[in-house]
Amino acid sequence: MESPDFSVVIPVFNEEENIAPLCRELRETLNRWGRAYEVLIVDDGSTDSTLDKLRQAKAVFPSLRVIRNPRRFGQSAALAAGFRFARARVLVTMDGDLQIDPEDILRLLETAGEYRAAVGRRQRRRDPAPKHFQAKLANRIRSLVLQDRFADIGCPLRVFPRADLERIQLFDGFHRFLPVLLAAAGRTVLQVPVNHRPRRRGRSKYGGLNRIFRTTADLFGVNWMLRRRIEAAGEEVE
Repeated sequence: MESPDFSVVIPVFNEEENIAPLCRELRETLNRWGRAYEVLIVDDGSTDSTLDKLRQAKAVFPSLRVIRNPRRFGQSAALAAGFRFARARVLVTMDGDLQIDPEDILRLLETAGEYRAAVGRRQRRRDPAPKHFQAKLANRIRSLVLQDRFADIGCPLRVFPRADLERIQLFDGFHRFLPVLLAAAGRTVLQVPVNHRPRRRGRSKYGGLNRIFRTTADLFGVNWMLRRRIEAAGEEVE
């Protein structure tokens, strides 16, 4: 089977209300571009009717592939599962809550091309005030610790060559730091302004003190790893 030009990987957990409109928007948007693609939605052990909704969507969306985790492993593990099944050389990630506009997938793909990476930079965040404050605080702390240049590392819309995954070590929580990890591995990562929409269906699965503590622990772990990385700079002598 011929590989598609790009694979869109979307982790979901209990998003039964968003599956049908998400798949409809993706199908209408990506079909207009005229390039071969696939969409992999990874159901991370949902306990509602998300899986049934995905099966229904698959019947009318030939480019959709459904991956099922037997229980909830978390967003990083769900993304890693999608990467494992994806067939394209270019990977796209996004969330399944429809806060990301599928039209922006095309913008990032055109900006990145086949060999570069690009991440979204959400304009006019439409999150509730507490979540928006947490995101701003987390971005500020991360920037101070890692000394990176990313204005919105948390944007789930990202495009990068599949080969880039071989440059980084995946771990639980890697999705929060993927742009930093790619840059540390020598990849130029472009930042592209994207639209941000309010969540209209379902509830956010992320937030609260537990997430803040875990993210902070991961932050210092990533900082340690980046400071301890080594370069394989040798060359063979004839």
